[in-house]
Amino acid sequence: MTDRSIPFIPDSAPFTPEQRSWLNGLLTGLFSGSQPAANAAAASAPAGPPLHILFGSQTGNAEALARQAAKSARTAGLEVTLVGLGDFDLAGLAAIQNLLLITSTYGEGDPPDNARPFHDFLLGDSAPRLPDLRYAVLGLGDRNYADFNACAIRLDERLAALGASRLRDGLWCDVDFEEAAAAFVATVINQLAGPADSAVRVPTPIAGPPTEGPVWSRKNPFPARLLANHNLNASTSAKETRHVVFSLEGSGLDYTPGDALGVRPENCPTLVREILAAAGLDPALPTPLPDRSEGPLKAALTRHYDLNRLTRPFLEACIHHATTPPPAALRDDPAAMDRYLEGRQVLDPLADFRPVFPGPEAFIAPLRTLQPRLYSIASSLRAHPGEVHLTVGLVRWEAAGKPRRGLCSGFLAALAPGATAGVHLHRNPAFKLPEDPGRPIIMIGPGTGIAPFRAFFQERAATGAPGRNWLFFGDRTAADDFLYRDELRGWLASGLLTRLDTAFSRDQERKIYVQDRMREAADTLRDWLAEGAVLYVCGDAARMARDVETALLEILADGRPETAAERLDHLRKNKQYLRDIY
Repeated sequence: MTDRSIPFIPDSAPFTPEQRSWLNGLLTGLFSGSQPAANAAAASAPAGPPLHILFGSQTGNAEALARQAAKSARTAGLEVTLVGLGDFDLAGLAAIQNLLLITSTYGEGDPPDNARPFHDFLLGDSAPRLPDLRYAVLGLGDRNYADFNACAIRLDERLAALGASRLRDGLWCDVDFEEAAAAFVATVINQLAGPADSAVRVPTPIAGPPTEGPVWSRKNPFPARLLANHNLNASTSAKETRHVVFSLEGSGLDYTPGDALGVRPENCPTLVREILAAAGLDPALPTPLPDRSEGPLKAALTRHYDLNRLTRPFLEACIHHATTPPPAALRDDPAAMDRYLEGRQVLDPLADFRPVFPGPEAFIAPLRTLQPRLYSIASSLRAHPGEVHLTVGLVRWEAAGKPRRGLCSGFLAALAPGATAGVHLHRNPAFKLPEDPGRPIIMIGPGTGIAPFRAFFQERAATGAPGRNWLFFGDRTAADDFLYRDELRGWLASGLLTRLDTAFSRDQERKIYVQDRMREAADTLRDWLAEGAVLYVCGDAARMARDVETALLEILADGRPETAAERLDHLRKNKQYLRDIY
């Protein structure tokens, strides 16, 4: 029986049967987690062309893809060197012959933390000419952000400007990257391994032995039962932060502190009904689904397509089919279209322009597929066997005079105990507790950024880790927004929490934030870091993480600002500065 969670290359794709077999084998290896095995002939064959695979990864996707690519390339007979960009010796760049560079982009077009030194070096004046380098760049991004794949595109263009030649044009993947990325990697590997008609010599990755029960993944989430769901803020708070507990009983899933949980949301039933009414479409009409099957339109809109964020393609489709003429500026002025898109949802242009779509296919074609949202796990399995806890801030905003809610945060806020949601685990190898349980740690996590640190405390308590633990936490007010206050005070009293510095921005006339508390404790922070402490940051990438890094640079400078950047790079290199930011 075919595993429906594993994508495949259809017979209509422009590949030879041998190439198609290779691609499908690669996809099987990528999605099943199997170890590709070379046949005896490949094992005894001389080493093929060299290939360096470098990756820049913030949450683990690019690293996982790079590791799978390395396995496949070795299977194809290539001589592979796999290195994270943070561990790459920049002096060796000019000696590389063939390069596959896989990197994500986060924040406002920024490189992942482990890619920062490589990024800055390559874009700097000291980067060498690279006339002998052949390369391909694979970027992982999200089209919801204006700086889509900006880091990967910058690196691709810079390599070309330095004289390197492309093995093939770069691929800029959206959140649904698996199939496109696998095909891209296979094309690069086959290009280096030999001509297309020799693809038959590339062994197909072999799936491992069958496992009992289903394999839970992003494409095949586990239906987790909700055990608890309550608001951590006081009723007088302007914020709503949910403590959400799911059961993993019967899933076989396990995690370690620092990992994330992917939650597959469903659209609000009221919003779905309003959209169907505004579009004038029959809810029972058969509709194409992202997995190439069909289902009723109402179910498709509830579970498979994103109705919460209005995209340019859907707005353009509404304008094309409009019966109420839209303003001329929306057709002619991109800036006017951007202003209209800001904060609006799929329902808005349906109500404003009354488009008449010829059928469900035309309606769903410009919609984005519904994607799972990742949340830092706020629990340890040692403390809560069979459970996974989340700390979820309800996203709220107003646009065009209407209140709005975040898709997944709104879905979780409304979920009642006993209901189920599709979940999968997302490993984050770049955000883990130190292997040495005695090593001190410093945690900076305002608001929902406290989530992984709650897991860290539980893990260290359960294992009896002797290392010191220092937390910086902040929010608006202590009375309303001190998340997990009783737990933190209990850990402080027991000695597990060595030091707690809080910053409640609205509790005094001058706003105070965690970066201010860092500056106040600069001498002690420097001492802890000198003793080998690992500094973790979790939370908002756009503002908090930037402000914290600015403060950290000032603290590291210690009166010598010219040395600060070098000292921060040293912390990154030594895995003493780790971030889980979003």
